[in-house]
Amino acid sequence: MKEIPVARRYARALLGAVKEPSRLDAVAASLKDLARLFDESRELRIALENPAVPATAKKAVLAAVVAKMGMSESASSMTRLVLENGRIGLLSTIAEEFEDMCNTALGRVKVSVTSARALSADEDKSLKESLKKFTGKTAVMTVNEDPSLIGGVVVRIGGAVYDGSVKNQLKALRVSLG
Repeated sequence: MKEIPVARRYARALLGAVKEPSRLDAVAASLKDLARLFDESRELRIALENPAVPATAKKAVLAAVVAKMGMSESASSMTRLVLENGRIGLLSTIAEEFEDMCNTALGRVKVSVTSARALSADEDKSLKESLKKFTGKTAVMTVNEDPSLIGGVVVRIGGAVYDGSVKNQLKALRVSLG
């Protein structure tokens, strides 16, 4: 995974180029949209990654796509640099790293929650408040459903997993009873 440190350097440079913290979310969203478009469009990947396509044509294609998307100048400059350096294939990784850096800069943390059923609005709000107290940051939650958990939730924050599911409690009870 040696591309992650490279992607992180591009993301850090972009973070430094965006002067207003209020613009970070918009820049992250546009970068993520471009990365998604790049990943989903075979034609765009061929146009930008094929060594047989002249550099001027690649730049023109990228400029047209970026203009149509209305990307900020700092984000479009970074994508041009990535293209010129032959690293356009790292766009998705750069977008992920940039989003993580934005979350850190804005006092947020990514949290993955898996529950046995869909969370109600009150449960969602309560969980976010609990996570804010626990982490000291605002939780940006991704919620998935897994009926096999029976009840409760499994929370992933970074590399840590907090398993409060009924399935896990039953498993622990089974082990303790022998």
